[in-house]
Amino acid sequence: MKAKPILIYTIFSILVSIMTGCGSLSEGESTENKMMPSSNPEKIRVFKHPMGEVQLKGIPLRVVTLDFNYTEDLLALGIQPVGVADIASKTGFNSLVNIEPGLAENVADVGGRQEPNLEKIAELKPDLIIANLYFVKKNYTMLSEIAPTMIFDPYPSEGKNQYEEMVETFRTIADMLGKKEEAEQQLAHLKQTYEEARVVLATAGKEDLPVVLAQLFPGQTGPTIMLFSRNSQGANILKEIGLNNIYESPTFEPLGGTTTTVEALTALQQANFIYMNTDSSGGLETLLKQNALWEQLDFVKEKRDFPLERTVWGYGGPLSAKLLVQEIVKVLTRQ
Repeated sequence: MKAKPILIYTIFSILVSIMTGCGSLSEGESTENKMMPSSNPEKIRVFKHPMGEVQLKGIPLRVVTLDFNYTEDLLALGIQPVGVADIASKTGFNSLVNIEPGLAENVADVGGRQEPNLEKIAELKPDLIIANLYFVKKNYTMLSEIAPTMIFDPYPSEGKNQYEEMVETFRTIADMLGKKEEAEQQLAHLKQTYEEARVVLATAGKEDLPVVLAQLFPGQTGPTIMLFSRNSQGANILKEIGLNNIYESPTFEPLGGTTTTVEALTALQQANFIYMNTDSSGGLETLLKQNALWEQLDFVKEKRDFPLERTVWGYGGPLSAKLLVQEIVKVLTRQ
């Protein structure tokens, strides 16, 4: 795919109570950095990342997350961050990441994912900052001066898929925050969701069903379509529940998908077309259906196109993965 991470970010741009010792401090409490002692309070734990390493002595209590997937990971572990990048915009966390539990009202918005407000982050006195490699490169040094800054690369190179990276990252964050048991519980629940979905789909005659998974984004002349390739998180979730994602790019897609238009779908008409929408107002879907070529596609004429009924963030953690499965089963079985 020719689009670079910054372009994908442009396309994209279009945890409730506080856990004891882990969430946001309420008004009037001290904001001084105080990590919770670990089982061995003298031990310094080292976590390596693409831009260096993080050294932790104790368990971080005040965490700032600068991308949606890491925010979701904290919520899945029962932790409310003290600060989050892009909470309330039309393309913010609360708009695109449809999970429970959600963010508490007192979590601070610290600006954009690519352009976080460093002053606001510093005011929160975090013990740990978690960020996406592609969004944080130019701010890494300044962020590291505020607090230990852990970097993850959500777009692994060929040989490792994005689903494997998601699970590995979730476990690492859980380890950093003293929540390894909670992480394994979440992953066990997710595996159970897969197993149950596989049974339901097989019973409905959908086992090994050929599908294409896509997501709609705004484009200059209409919807841009992201087709998830086999290294993507979404395609690997489909595999877990017994579906066959038939789309594959002729070249490795570092970001897990190909951005294209309706015209490219003519080569995929034999598939069942499952798509997510980043626009909750329905405008993108309306524009899609107004495209004359869309109406001529076999999967449209034969009613094998399946828009998901809820907004699902296709690049999140285990909670979004579970929601994606639930929504796909619902539309494919018409439940």
